[in-house]
Amino acid sequence: MSRDSLNSNAMKPKTPYQKRIVELNKTVKALPKEVIVWAKEYALHHPAVRRKNNVTVCAMCGNAMVYTGTERNVKCLECGRHVQIIESETWKAIKGNIKGWFSTLEVIDGIQLQRSFEIRCRYYLDGRDHQYYIRELSRHWLSPQGELAITALPRMMGQFLDCFPLVGKIELRGTSQMVYDYIADNSELYRDLQLIPPLSELTYNDIRGAGSQTFLREMIALANSEQ
Repeated sequence: MSRDSLNSNAMKPKTPYQKRIVELNKTVKALPKEVIVWAKEYALHHPAVRRKNNVTVCAMCGNAMVYTGTERNVKCLECGRHVQIIESETWKAIKGNIKGWFSTLEVIDGIQLQRSFEIRCRYYLDGRDHQYYIRELSRHWLSPQGELAITALPRMMGQFLDCFPLVGKIELRGTSQMVYDYIADNSELYRDLQLIPPLSELTYNDIRGAGSQTFLREMIALANSEQ
């Protein structure tokens, strides 16, 4: 599929708000380095690979421990990270590849912006540096009045929820495509929040784990209903 055909399903802006967002979309800056560092640490379920003899190796620090338990989420006794137990057969099948989602909350020109990203990591157990790959999937633009616009990569048809092309532009998309909401709601939220006035009383703990995008829209609707 060509780059042109992938981007041909972008919406043409019709409302004044959509036209404004199309212009603001061009001003979004690259992801800061500190967010990338944070995402590599906290936006992935780091693995610990258990071999048939129950020797389990933490992929983050290389510590080997004997683990015979059934709990999948445990704490590495060496580095203190929370890791996910993966059996050696599964590890071979996925070839050490694990992915996650994370998002940031920013304010641009008085608009609440939630940016959602995919992070992938190829983990190694032999001392080689892990290989990370990050790309932006979608942007939710929410006005203080509750207007919503989404700019995002085009979604491809496929058996997986997050089927996005390797090429494609973040452009205006329909707000009825629930996959963008799902990813935003289930992404790990970066702690350094920027919030518009109707949301400024909210804390990180209020938003995280509450289905962040859906929760923000509900809070703005509530604030507007009380005026």
